[in-house]
Amino acid sequence: MMPEPSSIQTKLFSLDPKFLNSEYELKKIFGSKVINHELGKSGHGHRKCYRALGRLIAPKDRWPSVSTSGVTMTVLEPKEIGFEYFKFEHDTQYREVQKLFMRAVDSHDPENILNIVRIHPYHIDAHIQLSDMSKHSEDSQVAAELVEIALHTMELGMDTRFCIYSSNCRLEFKYQENRAFHILLFKHLTFVGQRACHRTALELCKALLNLDPSDPLCVSLMLDFYSIKGGECQWFTNLYNLWNESKNLSQLPNWSYSAALAQYLLSIGAEANYGVNPRAKKSNLTKELCQAEREAYGRQSDELLQYSILMFPLVVLPLFDKAGIQVDLRVRNHSYFNHVAQNSSTDVLRLLCNLYVWRSHHLWKDPSILTWIERNTYAALHKIDSKEPVVHDYEQKRKRRYKEGTTPRNIIRHIFITDEKELTVHIPRELSKEVILSYDPLPPLDTIDIYKKEEPQPRLAESGGIINAFFQSFGFDLNAGVPQNQMRNFQRLHVPDQGNQIPGAEGEGNDGAAAALHRSVNIFVDAMRNLLTIATTDNLNENRRNDEESSDDDEEELPPLD
Repeated sequence: MMPEPSSIQTKLFSLDPKFLNSEYELKKIFGSKVINHELGKSGHGHRKCYRALGRLIAPKDRWPSVSTSGVTMTVLEPKEIGFEYFKFEHDTQYREVQKLFMRAVDSHDPENILNIVRIHPYHIDAHIQLSDMSKHSEDSQVAAELVEIALHTMELGMDTRFCIYSSNCRLEFKYQENRAFHILLFKHLTFVGQRACHRTALELCKALLNLDPSDPLCVSLMLDFYSIKGGECQWFTNLYNLWNESKNLSQLPNWSYSAALAQYLLSIGAEANYGVNPRAKKSNLTKELCQAEREAYGRQSDELLQYSILMFPLVVLPLFDKAGIQVDLRVRNHSYFNHVAQNSSTDVLRLLCNLYVWRSHHLWKDPSILTWIERNTYAALHKIDSKEPVVHDYEQKRKRRYKEGTTPRNIIRHIFITDEKELTVHIPRELSKEVILSYDPLPPLDTIDIYKKEEPQPRLAESGGIINAFFQSFGFDLNAGVPQNQMRNFQRLHVPDQGNQIPGAEGEGNDGAAAALHRSVNIFVDAMRNLLTIATTDNLNENRRNDEESSDDDEEELPPLD
């Protein structure tokens, strides 16, 4: 097999430092005046030490000052020519706090974790844990800020030679101290993506793949989504063409469908050409070449969409239903697409198809693509009914590629960190004996740990208490012995149904337990919100005094928008 053209790949994965700042993208979308007004109105202004170029997080005024966090970075021996390898390190004091944190997790008492943050306000894993708890209580603002605080802490400990937007810096996931940074970046990019900063999310995806090309968090399962949403169809097409042969990308449902969609959008001129190849100067010849390219993209998109429909029929009905596309009864009732196909599929294939539909169905709501979808769906259906040999070939390829009980660990990590109830219910049964922790889900098999894992405490009985039932959801044990009552409570926690909550929470049965569970979580998140929003008076006064003493000429400015 030919080696990958590293110069092209390096150029594809070079990061634009401006787009590491979600505020920059928001200002591009809504205008500087609107965003600056909103920042001022929310009271989330930045300190005068504004974000350094390439830094991810600018600290907020109300965050406690950081003298030392106990997290630093060291340089490792290089393993490849042209690359630098780094590793985070914990000092003695931080290690002691980390041991307290691990015991707090085992205690099943959220208050113990909150106490750790009160004493050590920049403990990384505690912020990850508390962020997840805030997210489950549907307080995304607190959840996102906790992630930002933890990222800011780790950035302060970075070596000066480490550059997040360089494609030559490696931070291997196998080291226990490094994993938190990967997990935080993943969570951060999902939060900024929810704010419509899709280009920023794409740059962060590139950063994760640069840090560890083995893709331990399976960022490749969302790279296509943020590429298209971020208007980078040409970039995504170039990457697909570069990687498809060596990585078999066409055998992943998200890459297969998204490659078809991206090329169709290019064929109708829905996105300006962008890529590693410089474009020719505008001329009559260029217009003819561009027209020829669009026609080529159109033909390729037809072939890719028909291939995707035949190769991954499980996507068709759920995707069309979620996207609001009317489905012909011939397709809906056909055994190649309906419940017969669903029941005959493997867990891992169902998981990947459901993940793609959940994340990307919004991309398929554009009215301009409906005719294209309809035309190619009928073409694929004709091949099925005609029993063309290619249909049988794809079926055999699916069986070879997706066998039962072979779900890669990085896919499972991706699902758990994504933390969406609609997806976690499809976790394969082969993980039934694994304990999956929120702050470090499924360590790799070649993990290098510095903290000794203590024997887990026996699982409490179903009558062990509401808070205990809640906290066990952050140390997932997929054993068949998990009481169904607790699992239902956990599922309700993800998607609260206000109509089913019983006032007073003294009600018996599952609804009463779930209501009490929600109230306990809300009380806890309120305490976490207060911990974030109540800044110390000395810290605020010091910042104000510094602002008054600073002259206008000495003030640092945010990067210009041009």
